[in-house]
Amino acid sequence: MRLGQAKKVPPNDAVEALTKLLFGKRLAHFHVGHFFTLYFGNFGGGPERPSPPVEVAVCVSELWINHKKEWDQKVSDVPSSVVEPTVPVKAYELARLCWIDDTDVVCVSKDTACVTITLKNGEVINVALQSEDEFAFMLSDDPDERKSRFSICCVDGDFYARGLDFLADSSWTTP
Repeated sequence: MRLGQAKKVPPNDAVEALTKLLFGKRLAHFHVGHFFTLYFGNFGGGPERPSPPVEVAVCVSELWINHKKEWDQKVSDVPSSVVEPTVPVKAYELARLCWIDDTDVVCVSKDTACVTITLKNGEVINVALQSEDEFAFMLSDDPDERKSRFSICCVDGDFYARGLDFLADSSWTTP
């Protein structure tokens, strides 16, 4: 992320912006590379509210689905011959979420370890706030940073944002 162009923002402001950008969108698809990139979009239905951007990308360094203890068990069940045992578990769980009903985002919250994205069906995507990588996560309108108009990034538990002025419009309210 171009941190030089981003401003450090308080965690509550970051969570409010994440909520405005994700609420009512559903997990549409994902891409596996160095990071997992999750794409959330508007696909009809949902609350009456401005919809741009239609799709947002969340690049994450570390995530887990639902409860950490159950997640760790799934990862430990992966054969020891797999070099990165979390990758196939993440891919399976994210693919499962893409193909089931009621995966609209209904809540975004934060605790000391992660941002939690709660889906309508009760499942949760937990995104770690700490990472050994350049950033823990970044939400933007385009995963190619050179093309993105806005972004929210978490680096070592601190939040940075750029280009979010459009969220100040009164029609963008936090549910």
